[in-house]
Amino acid sequence: TPCASVSGTMVLVYIKPGATGWFAGEIVARAPADVLTLLVSFSGAIVGNTLLMKPRSFEPMTDLTPIGRIGITGNVLLVNPEVPARSVKELVEVAKARGGTMNDASWGVASGGHLAMESLKQQTGMVISHVPYKTVSQIPTDLISGVVPVAWVDAATAVPHIRSGKVRAIAITSTKRMPQIPEVSSLTEQGYVYDAHPVYGLFGPKGMPAELVQRLNAVLNRWLAMPQTIEFFAQRQNMPRSEPMSAEQYAKSLQDELQSWIRLIQQAGLPRV
Repeated sequence: TPCASVSGTMVLVYIKPGATGWFAGEIVARAPADVLTLLVSFSGAIVGNTLLMKPRSFEPMTDLTPIGRIGITGNVLLVNPEVPARSVKELVEVAKARGGTMNDASWGVASGGHLAMESLKQQTGMVISHVPYKTVSQIPTDLISGVVPVAWVDAATAVPHIRSGKVRAIAITSTKRMPQIPEVSSLTEQGYVYDAHPVYGLFGPKGMPAELVQRLNAVLNRWLAMPQTIEFFAQRQNMPRSEPMSAEQYAKSLQDELQSWIRLIQQAGLPRV
């Protein structure tokens, strides 16, 4: 999909779903460092895949150049309205009453939704089977129809379906409640441990010239400060305004996030896949 960037340069947007963002990251990791082939990706595809995916055709933490942070959002735990649960505690009770026959969906192995549910299973003893989908956009239809009774999706995908009444939200992963769905409490508020959050960012290939990285970082931060960008993220992506970060600060934050994901994966007891 062609579109114009904030600098007036025409950009070709190529959507490459699959393997929790792995395929898209691989394309950029193999691109020439001095060519503007860029990646918009999130925590699960960078940090989560580094920790869980094997064998790996590239190393997300070292074969990509962090350019800047786009923003932080939250994932939402949804149930089909036929499921009699309005909190995580009630969902655990329902799952136990159904003898471990329930399934939950996420957008892939090592995704934030997958890890959040695995963590909850470890904390509660809940037995529920993970069903990985290729993309998050496939999940709502099956959740609404009852093919899967429980699912994790990103906030932007979840909010329209929550407002329509076709699904019920019972928890969010963000540290604060979202203004679009203020009635939905966080995992932390409900007494569960979770400290890894979906962080979106911009990346380039390994070895990208420092001058180019700094120029792209400046353009990104200028775009994030535009009123129309802030409005778009608030209304369409359910993301608060992101404070500007230098490329160096963003790279450091990824290392910090890596430690959070390590704790989460250890807590969930997940093997590398």
